[in-house]
Amino acid sequence: MKLIISKYEKSVISDDIFRRVEKMVRKAEKVANEILKLPEDVKIVVDDDKNMIDPKIGVGGYTEGKNQIDFSVDESFKKISDDEIFATLIHELSHVKRAYGPWYGETLFDYMIFEGLALRFEEEIVGDKSYYPKFIRQQQNASGLIKKFAYMFDFDDEKYDYMDFVLGNKKLEIPENAVYIMGLKFLDDYLAKNPKVLPHALLLEKSGVFRE
Repeated sequence: MKLIISKYEKSVISDDIFRRVEKMVRKAEKVANEILKLPEDVKIVVDDDKNMIDPKIGVGGYTEGKNQIDFSVDESFKKISDDEIFATLIHELSHVKRAYGPWYGETLFDYMIFEGLALRFEEEIVGDKSYYPKFIRQQQNASGLIKKFAYMFDFDDEKYDYMDFVLGNKKLEIPENAVYIMGLKFLDDYLAKNPKVLPHALLLEKSGVFRE
């Protein structure tokens, strides 16, 4: 399979940035083939959509499904790192892989696992060069947050507000990045109990596997 990179037609991304992303796409393509073993081509559409960009690293991504990743770069960000371009591509490619199985799932717990798997897969491939998993672990007492939310919310809720658990909701006492914080904790606990298992081997597992 191939990762097919293109520039969004309305994008103002420079050729220099596009070439840097393309170089990391070629590197990620090896992971897509050799580790994820994706069966179909995936389009990587490069844009400068600020709604998709993490302001802490200057890049961001969104996976449309099996065949497309939207990837955005903020050229005004002074220290755009090739490592973070690569890590973000790897994160999104884990979502592509999961699209062949449970995908987002139906419940809040499913979504936590969806993001937790992506963060651990980042670490598997990129190691400590990946900023985001380290950042997420520093944000909250994850165990305390899970215990608190187990009383406040139904993890099997299928009508949860996705954005509340990404951007946060002060009225509901939901911190920013809650879905990542809790998802990563569930994956950390599972992998600590199963040290011979690598994250990529779990990307098609149903979320119930990660529940005690």
